[in-house]
Amino acid sequence: MKLTNFKNSIIGILVVYVFLYMIMPAFANFLLAATLVLLIPYLVYRLLFRNKFYRNSISGVDKKFIAGVNTLANDFCSATYVPDKSIIVTEILSGKRRDRRMFSLTPQQLNINKAWYRICRIFDYYTSIDILKEFFDNDTR
Repeated sequence: MKLTNFKNSIIGILVVYVFLYMIMPAFANFLLAATLVLLIPYLVYRLLFRNKFYRNSISGVDKKFIAGVNTLANDFCSATYVPDKSIIVTEILSGKRRDRRMFSLTPQQLNINKAWYRICRIFDYYTSIDILKEFFDNDTR
């Protein structure tokens, strides 16, 4: 999805540039240079400050699923986030069984802050440990 958006943006910029170049070449060159000059600070900003945004992504989750400062829970599972260290996903069992299924994500496996952001984006009433495990199987080693 990201690659498609990037590709569409580049194609859009090129189409606008070619159209403006046919009408006013000097103005088209100026806009292209301005776009490139503004794009560099944007990319630096995104690189430096995106992790902070990812850490605070719990604010976008429905309040009924927030069980603590960095904990999400519903009837099926809970996800606990330790900033920059790990995410622990635990199954909530309705019976008296003592065995619990769980898995954890660590920074060695993937970007932990981005993983937390992704969990916050999809967390709802139907989220279970199996869904989250499947969600991260392709990303983890």
